[in-house]
Amino acid sequence: MPVRPVVVVEGETAVLEGKTSGKPKPTVKWYKNGELVKASDKVTIESLDDGTQRLTVKDTTVDDTDEYRCEASNEFGDVWSDVTLTVKAKPQQAPSFEKTLVEVAISEGETATYECKVTGEPKPEIKWFKDKEEISSTDQHFVQTREEDGTARLVIKSAKVKDSGEIRCEAKNPAGVARTNAPLVVTLPEEEVAPEFARDLTACQVLEGQVAQFECK
Repeated sequence: MPVRPVVVVEGETAVLEGKTSGKPKPTVKWYKNGELVKASDKVTIESLDDGTQRLTVKDTTVDDTDEYRCEASNEFGDVWSDVTLTVKAKPQQAPSFEKTLVEVAISEGETATYECKVTGEPKPEIKWFKDKEEISSTDQHFVQTREEDGTARLVIKSAKVKDSGEIRCEAKNPAGVARTNAPLVVTLPEEEVAPEFARDLTACQVLEGQVAQFECK
């Protein structure tokens, strides 16, 4: 029951497959480096009617790299086949911003939203800063969110004048670091006042046929 070597990139699914025969139908077990492999959310073990034996490993990691053995046995004897599973590490890519931050200028009490989009392998860690001081991920005033496509957001609710400053997003992984920054400007709203005349209309006397002109301010 030959089993061919398998090479995958981490995160991919690895399928080890061989075929057995025998009468009575043999019992099949899989081993990894001498230890019995059991079915789990990550590992699926199948024994098909045609004798095909299949071990499927999902979401592989480099740690899954090892020597695997498929062993079939019945009352007349046993047979086995060894195979090597090699899981290669994903090529690393330094973080890079596809979308950078832009300046936000608002009045006090309004909401400011900063958004950027970053790529990198492995997935970069994201940190936000205001004036070089890191913003806590549990801060309720500066709320951080992140999406699977790499989009990161920082939302400042009911912004105050004192929140004005330089906002920076930093993305980091083992391959490198990238940063994008932009100002936050929060100003007091203009005071609302009722209209009033600085200069009232004045009486105007002209002769018939002349132009009468009135001005106010």
